Amino acid sequence: MNSTRLMDRAPESGPAAGPVTNETKSVGPTQLESLRNLALLLLLIPFPGGDPKPREPVASPEPAPSIPEPQTTGGPGNGPESSTQSESAPDLDPALEDALRRDYQKHLPRLQPLFAEAGRRHGLDWRLLAAVGYQESKWNHRAVSAEGVRGLMMLTGPTARELNIRDRFDPAQSITGGAAYLSRTLTALPAQIPDPDRVWYALAAYNLGPGHVEDARVLIQARGGDPDRWDELKRVLPLLAHRAWHRHTRHGRARGGVAVRYVNSVRRYYELLVWLTDEEESRKPLLARADGT
Repeated sequence: MNSTRLMDRAPESGPAAGPVTNETKSVGPTQLESLRNLALLLLLIPFPGGDPKPREPVASPEPAPSIPEPQTTGGPGNGPESSTQSESAPDLDPALEDALRRDYQKHLPRLQPLFAEAGRRHGLDWRLLAAVGYQESKWNHRAVSAEGVRGLMMLTGPTARELNIRDRFDPAQSITGGAAYLSRTLTALPAQIPDPDRVWYALAAYNLGPGHVEDARVLIQARGGDPDRWDELKRVLPLLAHRAWHRHTRHGRARGGVAVRYVNSVRRYYELLVWLTDEEESRKPLLARADGT
């Protein structure tokens, strides 16, 4: 992403006004289609100086879905002022929590040094990397998807080659590649996106691709919203699956709703990992005294 500009301003001049008459002319189907498409395009163009109110979708042969109200999630931080830590375990599905606790004890001890090293190298919390890995593959380094992505961090072939990852099934290489890609995605985001929203944007781009995230930001700005807030992005990303919206974007159709669920899942895993590691650290002095050391 080489530019943080979201959209060029539309020219202020409009079509020349013709003479006013009382004659009524019928509008054929082709003309009606053209008028509807023009109306939808005008919806996506911001007025000079900013549009003080979000525009409502105009009538269209393919009605654009309305943007739903924001929904809260159980992940670490539902806004810029939320904390990623809690005094009690995060509110997760009991089966999900049990599975992560089990895998935390069974698989994470051998993977934690790899996550920690990759986190140090790229300036990321190792628990965030571990949460991404758990969402991608449940920490299974032999995982393969129908789309051809593979390994613990589920890297695509082109991404692996770009990052000089030779063996995607090797846990160390996969974690290194995933950390490098996430770090690069964070760096490429517009500087004005604040934390922690910036992390959620990067996770969405990790799953969906940065181009589609930028498309959603353009749509948000066109409707007079704030393109740098996750609460707005998560409402607009699902619209990229609908032709009435994605046909006006640069990168086309995308499963934006899947990306939103992906981010929410990573956030929940991350919060539980933070809670588990903090709980483990807090117990160490007690265990040491019990051992007499």
